[in-house]
Amino acid sequence: MKPFSFFKASRRFVFSQRVSPRRRRGAGSEALGLKWILLLLLAACRSYNPENHPDLKIREYNLPQTRDLTAKIVRDTNRADLYFQRGNALRRLHLDSLAALDFVHAVRLDTNKAEYYSAVADILFEARNLEGSREWLKKALLKNPEDPHARLNLAKGDLVNKDYKSAFEQINTVLRANPYEADAYFLKGMVYKDLKDTTRAVSAFQTTLQVQPDYKEAHMQLGLITRDRRDSTALQYFRNAYLADTNDLFPIYTRGQYYQEKTQWERAKEEYRFAIEHAPEYADAHFALGYVLLQQDSVGKALPYFRKAAQLDPQNPNAAFNAGICEEYLGNTAAARAQYEAALKANPHYTAAEEALKRVK
Repeated sequence: MKPFSFFKASRRFVFSQRVSPRRRRGAGSEALGLKWILLLLLAACRSYNPENHPDLKIREYNLPQTRDLTAKIVRDTNRADLYFQRGNALRRLHLDSLAALDFVHAVRLDTNKAEYYSAVADILFEARNLEGSREWLKKALLKNPEDPHARLNLAKGDLVNKDYKSAFEQINTVLRANPYEADAYFLKGMVYKDLKDTTRAVSAFQTTLQVQPDYKEAHMQLGLITRDRRDSTALQYFRNAYLADTNDLFPIYTRGQYYQEKTQWERAKEEYRFAIEHAPEYADAHFALGYVLLQQDSVGKALPYFRKAAQLDPQNPNAAFNAGICEEYLGNTAAARAQYEAALKANPHYTAAEEALKRVK
């Protein structure tokens, strides 16, 4: 029996397509509630002398990306703009809790800047606290009714809540004030896409690119839509998305998926290997490359990639399960058992892993 026929016959091999690591927030992305923000506000009201300022003892405030701003804050603790700038630096480092503290501190020092309120709202929105986010956005609009950032974020919440009419109203208000607001056209495209109106969605995304040719997410959305239409133009859209931000390998991974769906295994492997070369901890690319190698009856070659995917992303039970299947096929019973146990640790209700574990005990 050819190696892969074992997997097809057993129907136990699982392929999962998951999201790019860069789309997952880091350790600082814990859920932030409105009450938590209020506690931050109380903490921000404390004042310190420069020589004993606690920020000097906090590692995250003294990283290469933040230490210059921290030094300025220590010298002048009353400058809201410095806290706002450091908050943005912390957000880029995915340290959302500390960023929220700085944004709230900026609000306390200067209650007239709409962008400070919007910054708090952004963090709450990403933490899926829509109600809390909306409250801060309303405060932002009280300070500046024309604030496009606040209006578009309200539209994002409307989109999540399927309130399409309100979303369009917010978007169109922004476009009436500025017909060259790329974010507004992109968000309009997302609303149309959610409404299953792909023709208008494509038109909105294309308008986004007319206004801002390097708008990465517009290239990605057009790529995804054209890929669903089995149109090879998707490959160029994904390439453009990658060129707009070469730190994000998800467009390359998606090119691999395109080739994989067409069973063009060698081209798929090229894309996945490129992604791994430039992002060695990209668990999904390791997983996908393992899957492709299995299609080529290379169980032994696939196994290291499933092992690596399981190591990099222990919360993905499919990675450990597929590594276990490979180990079992190759006669490595103890290793297979360990992988199945890892899969069940990630998902205690994983029926296929339960059945597999019984076989190797």
